[in-house]
Amino acid sequence: MPEAIDQYAAEVEHLPMFGFVSEDGTTLAVFSVKTHFATAAEAYVLGVRRDFHRRGIGRRLFGHAERKLHDQGVAYLTVKTISPSLPNQQ
Repeated sequence: MPEAIDQYAAEVEHLPMFGFVSEDGTTLAVFSVKTHFATAAEAYVLGVRRDFHRRGIGRRLFGHAERKLHDQGVAYLTVKTISPSLPNQQ
């Protein structure tokens, strides 16, 4: 869904971002968070470079962000998904 990708790309410019960077400085993964209330946030975008999939990087990055958000008083971190069988209805 190119329109949705463009929308996400524009929105993450203004959202908090966590990253997973290799020793040589290469960004391997990014994770953005959209805060809805002081105690509730949404896992907005999580991306891992394709050649680093299945290595636990996304899981580790998500866990790191979860701990940081908890330390900031966020009690709820939601994840929204869309079924490929349903159109994106926003």
